[in-house]
Amino acid sequence: MRGQDVVVAATQRAASPEVETVLRSLEVIPPPAGAAGPAIDVEAVLRRHPEVVLIDGLAYHNPPGSKNPERWQDVDELLSAGISVITSINLQFIKERQQQWRRSAERP
Repeated sequence: MRGQDVVVAATQRAASPEVETVLRSLEVIPPPAGAAGPAIDVEAVLRRHPEVVLIDGLAYHNPPGSKNPERWQDVDELLSAGISVITSINLQFIKERQQQWRRSAERP
């Protein structure tokens, strides 16, 4: 990662072998203990304060009991703390692109 301090705070549960290989080379901050679903330990990321944090699934809803109801709010908090965030979003969640996504998903 070009000498930057990078950690992973959220990934898909099932990842390709290529992604698994990359993840083994990075520090991963686990979800909070007792989380009822995929969640980011925002406080742990803030304490660690990396230069960059990787977060998959920007449009996800956080499970009950999370610090914020939405993952984008977690990202906003990290950005406000001066942490750069690299994230992903599934196009089906972008309202302006939903019709385009549906058309491409229906193609054989």
